Amino acid sequence: MSIVLIGDSILDNFYWLKNPNDDLTAQLQKLKYKTYNFAVDESKLYDVIFGIQPQKEYINARKYPYPTDEKNIVYPLSLLKEIKHDLCVISVGGNDLREHLNIINLFDVNKFINYVFNEEYVKNYNFLIKNVKLLSNRVILICLYFPYIGPGSKYIDLKNVKEELTKKVRNFYFRLGKKYNIPVLDLSRTFDPLKKKYYGLTEIEPSNFSSKCISYCIDYIFRNYDGYKIYFAPKCNINNLVVK
Repeated sequence: MSIVLIGDSILDNFYWLKNPNDDLTAQLQKLKYKTYNFAVDESKLYDVIFGIQPQKEYINARKYPYPTDEKNIVYPLSLLKEIKHDLCVISVGGNDLREHLNIINLFDVNKFINYVFNEEYVKNYNFLIKNVKLLSNRVILICLYFPYIGPGSKYIDLKNVKEELTKKVRNFYFRLGKKYNIPVLDLSRTFDPLKKKYYGLTEIEPSNFSSKCISYCIDYIFRNYDGYKIYFAPKCNINNLVVK
C-alpha cells in the first residue's frame, strides 16, 4: 500500500522533531506503507497548488531528498500524477493562518477567519481537492490543531479565543470534507494544547509522540475508509479513537 503526503510541516515534520529520523514518513513506513512525501515545510495553499522551493536548511537536513525539478521547485499536484498510490493525505492552511495572526486582535474571530479563508482562498482549496480527487481514489483531509498555549508559549494570548477560533477552523474543514465525501482527521481534538509533549521544537509543530499518533490515525482511516466521517483520538490515545 502506498501513501502520498502533500502540504505543510504537519506532514513534512522532520526538522522540528527531537528525533528527526523518526518523522511521519518513517512512522508510516513502519506501518508498512510505501510513503511519498511531497509536502514541504512552510507551504501555504498557493504553494501546494503552484509549487514551492524548499528552504536550503530543510533540503540539507532532510534525510531523503525533496522531489524537485531542475529549478529546485516541488510541484505536488504534478508529482501526484506520476505516482501510483492508494491514498493522498492533505494538510494545508496552518501557515496561511499563522501569517496573519498579528492582526487577529484587529478583528473578531469570525472576521479574522473570513479575512484569511476568503472567497478566493476557498475557491483555491476547492480546486486543490477536486484535482487531488481526480488522481486519488482515497483522500484524507487534515483539520488543524491549536498551537501550544501552555507555560512559556508565545501564543499564550490566544487562550482567550481558543474555543471560538477552533470551532471556526473545524467548520471550514468539515464543510470541505462533507462536500467532497472525504474523511477528516481532526487534530484539534487529538492534541492537547496545554501539554508540551504534543509539540516539537516550536509551539506549532508536531512532536515525535504526536507524529506517531498521526500515523496510526491515518492507518486506521485508510483501513476503515468510508467517505466523510470525522476522526480524532483525544490526547493521542489511538485506542479511544472517536468516529463521528
